[in-house]
Amino acid sequence: MGKKKIILIIVTIIFIISLITYKTYMEKNIIKEVVIEFGSNLKKVSLQSPEDKLIKDINKYYKDYVTRELLNKWLTNPSKVPGRSFSSPWPEEIEIKKIKNIGGDKYRVIGIVKEVTSKELVKGEPLNRYQVELIVKKIKNKWLISDYRRLPCN
Repeated sequence: MGKKKIILIIVTIIFIISLITYKTYMEKNIIKEVVIEFGSNLKKVSLQSPEDKLIKDINKYYKDYVTRELLNKWLTNPSKVPGRSFSSPWPEEIEIKKIKNIGGDKYRVIGIVKEVTSKELVKGEPLNRYQVELIVKKIKNKWLISDYRRLPCN
């Protein structure tokens, strides 16, 4: 095999690896954005609301971030919905700790939900933290959360 062919093969391999790496990088950035935006809406869904308002809020604040199946699961069983349990503290954000591809267009995200009161909001440190796992998958060219669960404390 000639020297030119070897160089061409090496350049092609490097190019393909670069494309794959870039695709993964871009996917992870989009997934981060989805999870962060979803996390910023947790405080807007009060779990103490009457059921009709809770259902309205679930639709309003979560429908753009979760699959139809997960939304329906929450609408039929509101006790499983993530959100604001009390007036204070409230879930302020999800801090992403890890994003891992678990096959094709599907990622597992581990995050920390930070709960704050107005005092912690000023100080910048959460009052409470708990770990969550989200499964995010691509459906019709859109990244959506297909599963969300609170993980047990260590």
